[in-house]
Amino acid sequence: MYELLITAFEGMEDWKAMHHKEFVDFHGLAVSETYMDTLFENQLANCSRFKDKEITEAGINKKDIDELNEMGLV
Repeated sequence: MYELLITAFEGMEDWKAMHHKEFVDFHGLAVSETYMDTLFENQLANCSRFKDKEITEAGINKKDIDELNEMGLV
């Protein structure tokens, strides 16, 4: 799954975030809505860039996917 999810960031810097809606639209039917919801919940709960911060806008980047993959959450 990691290899599929990371394709949305081809050519982008590791830190540059993509809005969740754009990420979902990119993957279309390749990934279920339920999977994406769980992925985003895990991202907010576990990724280092969200620790002790108030989230005002949903986005995901390569580093988040890498961290989630290392934790076995992808």
